[in-house]
Amino acid sequence: MRRTLILATTSYAGMGPYVVNIVNTFKNEDMAWFFLVETSGTYYYENINIDLRKKTYIFVEKDNRFHQMVNLLFYTKSNYYYNVINYCKKNHIEQVHFITGCFDKYLLLELQKNKIQIITTVHDLHPHEVKKVFYKEIRMKILYKRLFECFQLSDTIVTNEQSQYDEMLHIYNMKILFHEFPSLVTNSILSGDEIPVELLNINNYILFFGRIEAYKGVKILYDCFIQNKKLNKTHALVIAGNGDFGFERDKNEIQKNIIVINRYIKDSEVKYLYQHASCVVYPYISATQSGVLSLTFYFNVPCIASDIPFFKKIIEPSMTGFLFKAGDIEDLCRQLLKLLNVDVTSMKIAQKKYYKNYYINQSIRKLYI
Repeated sequence: MRRTLILATTSYAGMGPYVVNIVNTFKNEDMAWFFLVETSGTYYYENINIDLRKKTYIFVEKDNRFHQMVNLLFYTKSNYYYNVINYCKKNHIEQVHFITGCFDKYLLLELQKNKIQIITTVHDLHPHEVKKVFYKEIRMKILYKRLFECFQLSDTIVTNEQSQYDEMLHIYNMKILFHEFPSLVTNSILSGDEIPVELLNINNYILFFGRIEAYKGVKILYDCFIQNKKLNKTHALVIAGNGDFGFERDKNEIQKNIIVINRYIKDSEVKYLYQHASCVVYPYISATQSGVLSLTFYFNVPCIASDIPFFKKIIEPSMTGFLFKAGDIEDLCRQLLKLLNVDVTSMKIAQKKYYKNYYINQSIRKLYI
């Protein structure tokens, strides 16, 4: 293995567990160093294995709105630009792997100037659907443009999704690699014993968990629950995650048994959310890759997902859940009622088997090396 720096430019949302479960597969004797940009509290500091701390540089990115605005308008160097360059020189790094993508072309060009090879993980080859206020949509478009520019400057690109890998082979004339998406089940999730205050005395609930984005199809699940009296009489709907809904919500949510936890969900609350759910629903309109199924399979929760290629490729052959036609509210209602009234023993057995075969993270270490 060449002397490699594994670099994460964010700990935002699901990227935190993604990074942690890649980094923690390594051993101290491996020829790998880690540069992690902390963007939400002390997540990396609390979750990276202690024996790797000496080989880990954690850069704390302060929430400076003025600097963000200037960077969007004029495309300046990242705050960690010089820290990365110096850390690479200090540790004689030969290649840098940006595992959460990169938005700073100046950093890539400087690394390549110093004869350092660049590897970039591509999470989304095509931008997701967004429904945000206009200035946030503009910001997203600018960032996506820079993200794409950076991975096109890379020497090698990596993906965790097979169909995306196949597509990239036909688009880009560079080295393209693949490894399975890591589990998002971290030690802080496993040791969590906190009950979300919003769920005190709430039982028999259908769960959506994740950041609220238009492409995740929350509106489809929301409308299904509002319209189906059988569902909202016997179960509650819990939507847990921060973000913008992008649609008008019912004014009588509580009376209709809907609990919205529209905030950041701490790792210490995740176990309770899953372990006490009757089922979990992923009504995505689109998705390239996601680690949410690792949480579902680990905690053995009956599952329904839309039949977009990513979910269908996993769930259909492994029989680890039910599928519904993406965007079809009536089909989602049918599948939900069916799932809540059948024996799910075989589904749970299949979930355990799949997790053991595909989400054990030590296999990722072998691939990296």
